Amino acid sequence: MVVVNWSGLCAAFLCLVPPAAMAESVSVACLERISEKPISIIVPNDAGGGYDTYARAFAEGLEAIVGGSIRVANMPAAGGRLALTEVVSHGPDETLLLVDNLSDVVAATDSDDSLEFGSAAFAALGTIVTEPSVWLGNRDVDLADPSLTALVVSANSVRSSLIDAGLVGRALGLDMRVVSGYDGSSETAAAVMRGEADIATMTITTALRRSQGTDLAPLLVLEDEASGQAPAAWTLGGGDGLVARRAAALSERERAERLTMADRARALTGTYRGVLTASDQDAEMLACLREVTDAVLEAPTLAEAANAEGRPVDPTRSSGTMENYEAIRASQAEVAAMLDELATEISQ
Repeated sequence: MVVVNWSGLCAAFLCLVPPAAMAESVSVACLERISEKPISIIVPNDAGGGYDTYARAFAEGLEAIVGGSIRVANMPAAGGRLALTEVVSHGPDETLLLVDNLSDVVAATDSDDSLEFGSAAFAALGTIVTEPSVWLGNRDVDLADPSLTALVVSANSVRSSLIDAGLVGRALGLDMRVVSGYDGSSETAAAVMRGEADIATMTITTALRRSQGTDLAPLLVLEDEASGQAPAAWTLGGGDGLVARRAAALSERERAERLTMADRARALTGTYRGVLTASDQDAEMLACLREVTDAVLEAPTLAEAANAEGRPVDPTRSSGTMENYEAIRASQAEVAAMLDELATEISQ
């Protein structure tokens, strides 16, 4: 897409926006402020995937409200760290937005000493959809079998598996090992099909896509309640969950420790596909970005564009997203020391 130079175009652009859209979306003051410089959306994944689809759907919705063209740039290099750095080190002449999983942003920035910034460097603007994570594996694998004591996970990187595989595995009393270096969910699922790994972790929507026409299925939903999308899968927590089942023969203290660990894991494993930006912008600009993000989330354009690609939309406004982002940051801090141990423990 071509980036439009917004300088001097505000007056003309305002005249082109339908009055109804103006009334239900963004204040004139914020439209003027946001139109001062071009907007780019950064995606830390390859083109064609789920995050790319949501980013382009969001860009389409943003264009419908703000006008002009919004550039979408894919930066999958360095496990997504290049994209995070790009947004944080933004220049004064453009506005950079990031479409990513809020949990991944927190985990990547607060557990990677090679980065010069943490999760506080980002401001969460809104959530496009929230999806539970799952373990995808062969249908005949019985996770409740007490003789099952170890699993191999296919993943993009060890660090990306610390919570969904490492922390969850510890709550289940399983010895987890990660085979890393795969590029995206298609490759991690293929590795399971080839027998190179026992499971792969991904969102439930992606897992259902990857399991079509195969012997794979979601085996475990990393939530406390059953999912209608995968009714045969185990849940992680809850009285009838897999943690309770695998810890049934342990002492009361050990069961409580496992359940507490499961609660911490569950709080961090959800996939919150959302929109963020650098937090060092002035308060007025951040407020306007939240206002326009809410408008995009509530307008039909976003849902129509995402649904056309088979992607669900279930928006959470900026206020709820900010609260959730802070809760994720707090949970991450609670398990930081444990994740450092897991980084070594689960490395293949």
